[in-house]
Amino acid sequence: MPLKGDDLNLRIEQELQLMLAQGFEQSPISSKTLHARLVESEIINGGLSTLSTSKRKVLINHYKTLQLEKMDASQSIKDDFAKNRTRNAYKKQYEQKVKENQSLRSQLDKNTEVLIDIVKEISAKTPVKIEALLSEHLIVELQQNRGNSNV
Repeated sequence: MPLKGDDLNLRIEQELQLMLAQGFEQSPISSKTLHARLVESEIINGGLSTLSTSKRKVLINHYKTLQLEKMDASQSIKDDFAKNRTRNAYKKQYEQKVKENQSLRSQLDKNTEVLIDIVKEISAKTPVKIEALLSEHLIVELQQNRGNSNV
């Protein structure tokens, strides 16, 4: 049986707390997404207007703000999501992730080169079998590089 009044307000807040815990990526908070969850859980059967009372709007906006604050994104992206400019926000977020990915790939390349240099030095100057000290996965990578670049 659908809830009403203070019982509904309490259940709405519980659902918002759950959405907050699940995070923006899994459960972005908006009136529309909250409504869909409440209908699916058979907590309400009314329209979206059920959430349009001033108290419920304030509650939803409060949890939406909390969720966006926890989000790992630039302020510009958070502002776009807060103002329901989701397409622009997702585009900016994608561009940010591409830049991060490029930076991480560059770091990985540099670290791999340094590791190969270390292995060459240890192999050339000591009797230590360096491959025995490294993980099996890393050995495969080093052996592939040896075959390709005479490590």
